[in-house]
Order: sequence, then structure tokens, then C-alpha cells
Amino acid sequence: MVGTLLETQHLAVVGFRSWLTSSMPEQPGDSGEFNDQLLHALQVYEWELERQIDGNVANQDWFQLLALTSLTLALLKDALLESNPELVNYNPTDEPQTVEQMTMRLLCDAVVTFEAAQHEMSTYLMEPEFPGVLNGFMQTVLNAQ
Repeated sequence: MVGTLLETQHLAVVGFRSWLTSSMPEQPGDSGEFNDQLLHALQVYEWELERQIDGNVANQDWFQLLALTSLTLALLKDALLESNPELVNYNPTDEPQTVEQMTMRLLCDAVVTFEAAQHEMSTYLMEPEFPGVLNGFMQTVLNAQ
């Protein structure tokens, strides 16, 4: 069930990114910057969904990228709400009717996904895995503490 939900989210992100890339002309100023940041954040969201679908374990660099992208997502949500005040009443669990609602829904879904990854990160930092020869030694040192 969870795998199906992740795959559905992944398809939605890929489809929206493709549509956004092909339908949005180069826009000067703030609008172009918003779209560039949105595409970047959605790309990271897509990669995170792929990582979860494949069951891959993330590393500290990946978690740092997610943390930075989470900040970008918050800024994008604020900018979207500022330019579309009617979105204040939009519930991300509702079916989107406009491009702005779809954008808001994807941003909210990404935030939830990244929050789950941050929980995974806290587990990773509490119980690090040391690959290779050092694994036995480091685990012994950690267990002795």
C-alpha cells in the first residue's frame, strides 16, 4: 500500500515537472526565479521518492540536501500564498482544481515526505552504520559507551 502511494506521488511529481518544464516560457524576474526554485525542489522530491521506493538508505549528505530543500519549500509556499491569497482556504487533501492548487499540494506533500526523512535521519544519526572492516571495531566502541 505504501509503495503504491509512493509510486503515485512519484508519477504526479514527474508529470507536473514535465508539464512545468514544457509549458512555462522563460520568465524574467521573480516569476522565473520561483519556477527555477520550484523545479529544483520538485527534482529533489522526485529523487527522495525514488530512494524510498527503491528502499535505499540515505547518507548524511542526502539528509543535508533534504534539510536545505525543506527551507526552500517553506519559502516557495509563502511566495505562492502571497501571490495567490485564495490558497489560504485550500486544503492540500482536496483534489486540486487549478495549477496553483496543484503546486501547493505538491509542496505540502514534499514537506510531509521530507519530515518522514528527517525522522529517518535522526535514527541514522543515533545509530550510525560503519561499512567494511571498521564496522566491527566501531560498533564495539559505540556499544561500550
